[in-house]
Order: sequence, then C-alpha cells, then structure tokens
Amino acid sequence: MLQLFLRRKIMHHFDSDCYVPRHRLIFLIVTLASHDACWAQEAASVEPEENQLSESSEAAVRNAIRKSAEDYATSFNDGNAQSIAELYSENAELIDAAGNVFLGRDSIQQEYAAFFDSHPNATISIELEEVHVLSPGVAVERGRAETKLGDGQPVAHSRYTAIHGRVGESWKMLHVVDVDAEPAEPGANLEQLSWLIGQWVDEDRDSLVEIDCYWDPGGSFLIRDFKVRVEGLLAASGTERIGWDPLRKEIRSWAFDSEGGHTEASWKSTSDGWMVDARGFRADGEPTKATYLLTPMKKDAYHVASTARFAGQLRLDDLDMTIVRNPPLPRANQDTARSLTEQTETAAE
Repeated sequence: MLQLFLRRKIMHHFDSDCYVPRHRLIFLIVTLASHDACWAQEAASVEPEENQLSESSEAAVRNAIRKSAEDYATSFNDGNAQSIAELYSENAELIDAAGNVFLGRDSIQQEYAAFFDSHPNATISIELEEVHVLSPGVAVERGRAETKLGDGQPVAHSRYTAIHGRVGESWKMLHVVDVDAEPAEPGANLEQLSWLIGQWVDEDRDSLVEIDCYWDPGGSFLIRDFKVRVEGLLAASGTERIGWDPLRKEIRSWAFDSEGGHTEASWKSTSDGWMVDARGFRADGEPTKATYLLTPMKKDAYHVASTARFAGQLRLDDLDMTIVRNPPLPRANQDTARSLTEQTETAAE
C-alpha cells in the first residue's frame, strides 16, 4: 500500500542533530517504507539536480535494464547458473513465487544450478512491461515470464519486479520478487479496492503530496505513483503495485521510493476499511515496519492511521491523515497547469 505522511510536528524524542525546520520533515511512509527522521532530513535536503537525469541518461538506464533482461533469458535458456548469478549484486535478495527467500549471489546461483540439474531442458521467455527510473542509481523493472520445463511439461506464468542498482559502471539486480500469474482475471480480486483509483492529494502550506492510482495495462494490478513537492520543488517520488497473491490467497503490495527503499505489505479487510501490515528496508538496509488502517470516509476522501511504526529498534510516533480526491481542472486550465508543472520541474533540474 502506499501512504504518504507529511510531518506535522517535530519528533522530540529524536537526537538533537536530527532537528530540522518543519518544512524539511517530509516523511514518506510509502506504504511500507517508513523512514526515520534523519533519513527524511537527508532526502529533503538533497539538491534537486542530483536527483534528476537528462532524457539521454534515462534512456541509457532503460537500455541497460533491457539488456540485463535479455542476458537473463539467454543465460537461462543456456542453463548457465553462473551467468545468471552475475546479473545480481553480491548481497541481492530473490523471493520466488512460492515465497522462498534466497539471500546473496552465491545462494541464488546454487538455486539456479539445482533447478537446471532437475530441469535441463527448461526455457524462459520474458516480456518486459516497464522500466521506472527512480533516481540516477535506482531503477525498477517489471514484466511477465513464461517458463517451460520441457516438451509435454507444464508451463508456468509469472510476474516479476526487479530493483536494479548501479554498481560501479554496471547495473545489478538488488531485489527480485516473482509472483505466479493467475490466468483467469486476477484483477477481479482487486475490485474491492477500486475506490482508490483516481488522483488524490494532501496539501500543506509549503508541501504537496500527489497520488495517482490506476489499473495496469493488463488489468491485473493496481498501481499507485506518488510525488512529494516541497516549496514547489520535487523532493521525492515512488511507485507501488497492488496485486493478488494466489499462494497466500490475499492482497499484497510492493512499494519502491526514489531513495532506494522498498516495502511489502499484506492487506486484510476489516469491518470499516482495510488493515495493511507493512515491512521493508531503507536504502541503507535498516528494517522498517508499520500497520496502516484505511477507512473510506465518503466518496472523495479516506482516512489513514499509521501505528506500530519502527525504523530498526526505534519506535516512531503514530500518524494519521486524510487524503482527498483531486478534482479535475476545467479544460481551459489543464494546459496552463501542465505548463506550470513542466516549468517547475525544469527549474528543479
């Protein structure tokens, strides 16, 4: 799930060296990536140009990720576990469709080697759906895979999300999640969350949070993109994918922010809304967790309460906020608003 909280108060129990003015304390609890106060200070104080890529640089990143996907398919079809492992970072994490977790390049290589020993004729085809460049050093790849174990053997369909990070002059996979793809309209299980679709905002005197929720092209996932602006400048961004887990028989989500943090969450229906149990890691590896309660208030608003928030061993304050739907602009004002947004983001570069 993806929830963004703008910090309303200074957290008095943090160390004094984390103190910053109120407008600096933007907390992205990207449904799962609750970050501590010191991180928020760092994220808000980064010069905008350092978080921006030129169109040519972003295109180069996308091409590198596509090349990695092609190399993966080639190595898989050759049964080459070592070549596949080299596409991962040394401390990478792989979560397969059964929920098994493999930590580190060596463990991942051993798993692929064992798989190829059992299925020497296995082949894979990959359909890369999108590459989202979050920052100069972080990109998210999403797509579909079809795995054939051999002639007359079952065919497995899956979806995957891979977080890539720049390691030296190359790009490596840092975190990969595979999820079985249900052949029969998996998006039907998400209809109960369709009220989230649309554009939403939370606005303060000097900050603005924008959330855009929509169906993915295949209709199997809900996607939520967010942007946080401080004093008109883009401070952070990220994306979240909400889908149905056929193994756990529950709704789950995966969120990634522009600083490299990521989180996973399980959604459970309650009598008046949804409870979301989120766990993840900051970019520096510190674990985070929180519980979110989403309560629809009316057609164009919903309330979010965040409790049991931790960054490492540090207990963070409970937070709550009300998200409201952003009404569409009159047609005459849409071009003007789009132009102003482009000018603001150009100035940030």
